[in-house]
Amino acid sequence: MNIKNHQFNLNQILALLLFLSATFVQAQNCRKDTITKYSVNATNVKTPYYIIINEFNATNAVIKQTEKNRVSNAWVNYKEVSYTYNSSNKQTMIIEKRWVNEVWENFSKSEFIFNTSNLPLETNTYTWNNSNNTWMPNQSVVKTFDVNGNEKSVIYKNAVLTNWVNNTKAEMEYDANNNKTLNTNSLWDNTNMLWLKQNQQAMTYTASNKLATVERKNWNSGNSSFSPQLKESYTYNSSDLETILLTQSWDGSSWINNIRTLRSYQNSKLSSKTNQSYFGPTEGFKSTNVEYYVYNSDGLLTEKLLKNFVVPSTTEVNVNKENYTYNTDKLITKFEKYNWNTSTTRYAISNSVNYGYNTAKKKTLEESLSYNATYMSMLPNEKQTYEFDSNGVEVAYENSFNFSPSQGRYQTINREEYACGKASSTSIKPLTVKESLVYPNPASNRVNLEIMKKSEVYIFNNFGKLMFSSQAENELLNIDLSNYIDGIYFVQIKNEFGSITQKLNIVK
Repeated sequence: MNIKNHQFNLNQILALLLFLSATFVQAQNCRKDTITKYSVNATNVKTPYYIIINEFNATNAVIKQTEKNRVSNAWVNYKEVSYTYNSSNKQTMIIEKRWVNEVWENFSKSEFIFNTSNLPLETNTYTWNNSNNTWMPNQSVVKTFDVNGNEKSVIYKNAVLTNWVNNTKAEMEYDANNNKTLNTNSLWDNTNMLWLKQNQQAMTYTASNKLATVERKNWNSGNSSFSPQLKESYTYNSSDLETILLTQSWDGSSWINNIRTLRSYQNSKLSSKTNQSYFGPTEGFKSTNVEYYVYNSDGLLTEKLLKNFVVPSTTEVNVNKENYTYNTDKLITKFEKYNWNTSTTRYAISNSVNYGYNTAKKKTLEESLSYNATYMSMLPNEKQTYEFDSNGVEVAYENSFNFSPSQGRYQTINREEYACGKASSTSIKPLTVKESLVYPNPASNRVNLEIMKKSEVYIFNNFGKLMFSSQAENELLNIDLSNYIDGIYFVQIKNEFGSITQKLNIVK
């Protein structure tokens, strides 16, 4: 697995999102010819307010998308997006237009350049300048690859007037097994017209290609070399499962212990995770908290317990717990989180999520609830419902939120309905949830992603910021969420068959 650990600013995130969109053509269970959005009032009357009309080519890739608003009971043009593809069905151009004064006006453009192996070499984005009727450059991403298809360099550029100007650069090196061993980040000095090194990550691997160490360094301009800052060292058991993660900092002459994470397993399932802090050479490591994991006979997680240690004592103090319930099809039906109440010495429920499915095992309901102290009961927060036709094709989706306890209903209900056209049975092979499992969901400190096919994996926050990226195939990704705040995130998995996005709730 290659490690991607670039640092991005907001403009680079936007450019990267465009870059990723060029690499894959979305596959879906049906070809959505139209998507109509409605608002639903208290008496369940639907009022359309937005429509998306798609046009497709022979391979069922979208070539034009027209979006319209509902104004005075009539549809009024708002946005038009056109897509161009190469012979391998990779997007090579996206042009967006806006409806202004009864005509379509250019708004933005993205160009994607691939090599003969269909690896993305360059992405250029532009905005339309009405004053001189020309495209003005905005952002650019330029990549190079080695003979094995690994990224060698990524350069981000900004535009100054009509010229591209370097901004940041990442350079990568790999070993014979295509594991990334070096990642060097540089910043462009436009005054002296040269790259200034900023930081570097050096990685080593075990004989079975598991990550062994990550050393993070900052550039020292005084001695023109990289100075060590932090190091992560990984230890594995005979089954190649991570048992120890040790983090150390450099004091100028040697590595000083900081924190350590210990993992234990039963039947190859994580059974406990203990976090420890270093209290000096005399006291050594002392545990600060521990998580216990319980599974049912099917190997599904049913309970997670978090306990703190009262340092320097070894006494465990309850903090919270999570419960997971499944149906006979091994699909999760309920998630519950409880916080420990020291006054009552009991667990008190704080939030939960209910899931529903149809007979075809497709999710039809996801509703989150939280405890309301005023009403002393669990009250809904948000609900998503999914509707399917007799062929199992999703035809509608509703998102409801702002629940009013006094009225006993959601105040805001948005609905989407899909008119599905006929897709060629040979041109689209949908990427399904069965090929990628995300659990637990909601998650707290870590989330597991089971990837069945060779895929690229991305996690975005609710604002579109890239939080995580990696490549995986036939493996379990165990992702640390300790630096993530509570909220909604989106896990996007892309491969040769298309793209699927799953919502991830993080609740701490």
